[in-house]
Parts: sequence; C-alpha cells; structure tokens
Amino acid sequence: EKATAPLPPPATAPKGGPPPDHYVISVCPTLGDNEAKAVNVLANAVHFLTRLERQLQMGRKTLWLVDQHPYTCIVGGPVSGKKAVGERVAQSMGLACVNAADLLIEVLAGQGIFTVDEEAAEEAVLCSSMGMPVPGGGEIEERLCEKVVERLLSDECQREGFLLIGFPRNANQLQAMITGGVCPSKLVIIEDTEPNCITKCSAFRTDPIDGSTVNLAGQGGVIDKAYRTRLIKRDKDEPFNVKKRFLSARNGLNAMRKALPPPCQFLSLDGFVDREESLWQKSDAYVREPPMP
Repeated sequence: EKATAPLPPPATAPKGGPPPDHYVISVCPTLGDNEAKAVNVLANAVHFLTRLERQLQMGRKTLWLVDQHPYTCIVGGPVSGKKAVGERVAQSMGLACVNAADLLIEVLAGQGIFTVDEEAAEEAVLCSSMGMPVPGGGEIEERLCEKVVERLLSDECQREGFLLIGFPRNANQLQAMITGGVCPSKLVIIEDTEPNCITKCSAFRTDPIDGSTVNLAGQGGVIDKAYRTRLIKRDKDEPFNVKKRFLSARNGLNAMRKALPPPCQFLSLDGFVDREESLWQKSDAYVREPPMP
C-alpha cells in the first residue's frame, strides 16, 4: 500500500474528527481480548505511526506502509535453518523463492547456456558433498554468480520481488549481485555457535538404500531399531569437517557483511537462542518493514 505525504486536506474536516493534516489509525481489539493484549495492539499502532512520522521528518515524500517488493537474501552457516525459514517467509509474502543450491546443481549439470570444465565441476561436486562452498574465484563460482543474476532478473523475480536462500556467501558473490543490478535491499543472517552447529550436525544420518537424510534429533526417540542400524553418518557431519564448514561460512559472511553497500540493510538473528518459529517470525516482520528513506 502506498500513501503520499503530505495528504491533501479535505474541503471540510469531519465533525468531531481529527485535524485534516493528521494521520489516523483505527485500533479495534476483538471481543474477548484481555487488557494486556489491547494495550499491546495500541502500542504497536503508536510505534507504526511514530515510524511513519520519522520517515517524513527525514525527507521522505512517499510512505510505503509495507515493503511489497523486497530484494531479500537469507544466509547462514551449516544447519542454520535458512532454507526452512526462507521458504516460509517467501510463501507468506508471495515472493519468488530462489535457492542457490538448486542453481548450483543446474550449473554443474551444464544446463542452459552455462557449460563448465569437467575437472572444475568434479572439484565443485566434491566441495558440495562435504558441505563446503564452491572454490572462490574459480570458474564454477563465476558461472554460479551468472546463473543467480540471470534468475533474479527474470520476469517473476522482478515482478514479485525475491527471496534468495544461501547466497551471497562471500564478498565476491555480493559484488556480482551489485554489478548485475540485483543488489539485495535486505539481508537476513542466521548466526550460530560452533558447538551448537557440531551438535546439530551429529544427529544427521543417511539411508544407503534410498539416499534420504534422517535427523535423529527430530525423531523424538521413536525409530525402528533395524532401520537405525543401517543408517550411515555422513563424512561432512563429522566434528572436524563441521568445524571447517562453520569457519568457512563465518569468514565468508563476515567479509560479505563488511562489503554491504549503504542502501542494504541487514538483520542478524541468533540461531542458538531462537528456534525455527521465532526465526521465521522475526525474519518475516523484518522483510515486511518499509524500506529506509
């Protein structure tokens, strides 16, 4: 929704109504709400109006009550929950959801106009299987950046706005987005601690029969004994490899955060303290916020 400021005053002010140069918001608690909930509704309304007033004072001529066309990226370390959170935010806001992991698969498969050297592809596949990013500055990363920009410039993403999952992971990838004209307006970073990351990864197993991945921590202790026996722990989930993945992700994200251009906002969330529902609620509220003046 869009409102232009200042609003043109009506010919005659409504009898008993507010002055014509004032914004008005109607707060209507529903039947059965307790006093605490009613007060919270009123407090949220006051915060909303205060934010709009601050935007006007800073010189904004047009007020966006909701950011309906965000260019958003959500990134994080291993098993940070970025995919699940990103998909929920995209669905709730009607955004085009793009997963960089899917685009990498297309690049490695040589789909479309992007063809890659076989040796470089094998190296990237090995890195991907170990949960590591593709080699920085190499051919695969260059092709991946091109693929991401191409997808974000598609009619769907430009029309609906987009939410990109798992990209950019470093300063080079961010620069590729800026050069390609799809610089993110908002960035959500889900951070975690190394011990918690190792603990979560240690619960993952692979079924050698169908290749599916099982999270033992999410089974609630109810799992068939014979089925559990045949499950295999992946090499990338061994503590030593998880530590390498964690440090690689943290270093890349720190460098990328320092390279963010001024127009881009970012929100850091604590994946150790917040669970998926809380991460989704905070991310969704942040992406919906009106863009800065």
